[in-house]
Amino acid sequence: MRTILASTIIALTAAAVVGTHAAPAQAQACAKREDIVKTLASQYGEARTARGVSQTANSLVELFTGPSGTWSLVVTGPTGISCLVSAGENWETVPDKMVAKAEPGGI
Repeated sequence: MRTILASTIIALTAAAVVGTHAAPAQAQACAKREDIVKTLASQYGEARTARGVSQTANSLVELFTGPSGTWSLVVTGPTGISCLVSAGENWETVPDKMVAKAEPGGI
């Protein structure tokens, strides 16, 4: 199920990643990956909960979530520079009931 969740996140963010690279005039928060990860952890209590490689943008896409429901989507390019693509509140991980039924011991 985690593979499906990660695949879904990557598929949903592919357009955002491509759109982000296509619109350089749009302001983004970019820095070294380790600096962004430290900031997300210290200011929001966020930790990486999913990741995948974007084939269209040749980048690492990571989702960070926090215990209070905050979330951040970070894209890291081949140079090691990361950009905060999107962020928000009220993140909720919900099981896909159809997938859960198909798995042994599912709902």
